[in-house]
Amino acid sequence: MIAVWERNEGLRWNLRTARNTSGSWSAPAAWTVSGLDQQQPDLKADRAGAALTLWQADDGLNDRVQAVRYNNGAWGIGSYLSAAGQNAQTPRLALDRYGVATVAWASQSGATSIIQSLRGVDTDSPAARLINISTRGWVGIGDSVMIGGFVIGGNTPHKVLIRAI
Repeated sequence: MIAVWERNEGLRWNLRTARNTSGSWSAPAAWTVSGLDQQQPDLKADRAGAALTLWQADDGLNDRVQAVRYNNGAWGIGSYLSAAGQNAQTPRLALDRYGVATVAWASQSGATSIIQSLRGVDTDSPAARLINISTRGWVGIGDSVMIGGFVIGGNTPHKVLIRAI
């Protein structure tokens, strides 16, 4: 079992991690990947003990989503999932029954906000699968209200989880 959490260490928010083996927790270890603020960690593990964790990380200019894998008793090298030059916040992680990860976050560039998602997250080359799953636009009132939606294609039933942020 693995735990990851955020801790305020004076001027910075950093991540800490600990591992439980045979009913005993290891001492918490500092886990500073970027050297800047790291917050809102989310961790999921599969049945084999491999894990993926992601968090909101300050890159010096913007908040971005960063992730790292845990395999064979060791953490890999973290990488950014979200694009540079825009803020990415509130990252969330889910694993399906096969251990395939899906990540979603709110992204903002100027006054425009969207929800972005990655499926089958591979921290080596995630950008190829980045999709926008929301609409860019101003939300008005009355006749100017914006109604978001999506279409699912195909002839077979699909399970869908929708979360509003």
